[in-house]
Amino acid sequence: MDYTGSNNLFLGVIVDVVMWILSLILVLLVPQSDISDYRKAYESQDEAAILKHLDQLESKKKLTNDEECYYGAFLCLKAKFSNNPYTKYSSFTKGYKKLNSLITKESNVLEYRYHRFMVETKAPSFLIENSHIEEDKAFILKNLKSSHPLFILINKTID
Repeated sequence: MDYTGSNNLFLGVIVDVVMWILSLILVLLVPQSDISDYRKAYESQDEAAILKHLDQLESKKKLTNDEECYYGAFLCLKAKFSNNPYTKYSSFTKGYKKLNSLITKESNVLEYRYHRFMVETKAPSFLIENSHIEEDKAFILKNLKSSHPLFILINKTID
């Protein structure tokens, strides 16, 4: 009898199982951040934490919308932390464009609009192409619920 076909099938199954186990181990061992980690870093305004999360986000192949929001916000904050004028400008413009692009797709997400609001209120006006400050503030105040994870921060910083 010829067992070559069944041996190949058996080896294929073994390889698939081993690959699945290795993938699982990799996921468990590599530190993953979630939205609450990004929120904490943003709220703290700690340069090291923000740059660490920015590096993590830059290394990802595909970002969720929430990750895209914090990627944009962290790029804008990187500009604040940098002493190099080129890095300041390029980080800010890249981050600001990311936020605007995301909000074009997801205009009803309060957290995204809050980050753009904060960027626009803190940045020099010549860097802002089209101000959304008033419209974002109105949207945030109208839709902010006490259950939102950033409720306290938003209330402290919105005015």
